Amino acid sequence: MRTIALFSIKGSPGVTTLACGIGAVWPTDRRVVIMEADPAGGDLCTRFLLPDSPGLMTLALSARGNNSGILDIDQHVQVLPGGLEVLIGPPNSDAALSLDREVVALSQLIAISTNDIDLIIDCGRVSPALQSQMAILERADIAIMVSPLDARVVTHAESMITRINTARNRWQGEPPVKVVMCGSGGAKPRELADALEAELIGSMPVDNQGAAVACGYPGSTATFAKSQFIKASATIAYEMVNNLETIDRNIIPESTDMSLLPGDPAEDSSNVPTAIRSA
Repeated sequence: MRTIALFSIKGSPGVTTLACGIGAVWPTDRRVVIMEADPAGGDLCTRFLLPDSPGLMTLALSARGNNSGILDIDQHVQVLPGGLEVLIGPPNSDAALSLDREVVALSQLIAISTNDIDLIIDCGRVSPALQSQMAILERADIAIMVSPLDARVVTHAESMITRINTARNRWQGEPPVKVVMCGSGGAKPRELADALEAELIGSMPVDNQGAAVACGYPGSTATFAKSQFIKASATIAYEMVNNLETIDRNIIPESTDMSLLPGDPAEDSSNVPTAIRSA
């Protein structure tokens, strides 16, 4: 199992929405699951009118005393209308916080699990006081800060990124935190990433219509497939898969679906590998 942890430090830059966008265009030859581990409460249950169980809560309960090193998540996932698999977090913040210790143990199992899954973990806004978030960020194969395109974020983010990088290096020499810049502003994405001493892995434009579909609102799948939101998500997903393949075999994958990369947009909805919505 390979893990990608997405988190924010300040503001609400759309971590869950980005996770769904990336999952929607993940290569079809790799199984991907979105896991909500936001201590403020999950959003997918409400956005897509899903039952609150099964999900992360039932998985955490089943993981108690599990010493096998293998997590069987199949009975705990739900499927969004277009086919994207998700491990939903409790929508209630109190319930989500109560999972903190459980998720610490769960993250340790995830780190050693042999399941052939790419797990994209939505950590929400990070707090050093929450053991679960820090454990996930320490052990993730890739840790990505989702940041608003605002120079003021540097002041808030520098010390936290340093702390996470130190923990990751101490854990297993994991690569440093990367960053995705979202929205618009006077600052330039690469300049902000350089100021944070983090690798810029992509930028998300302002695309309210595309983001709305990713949030569960009705919309045309064909239009969604051609949106700036999906094109940017595909570029970020492609970079993530390259990083995962480098970790595995130190090569760039030949099988990655590049149909949605900028310059070669999808012509119809069939080119969205795991479209979030089918209508």
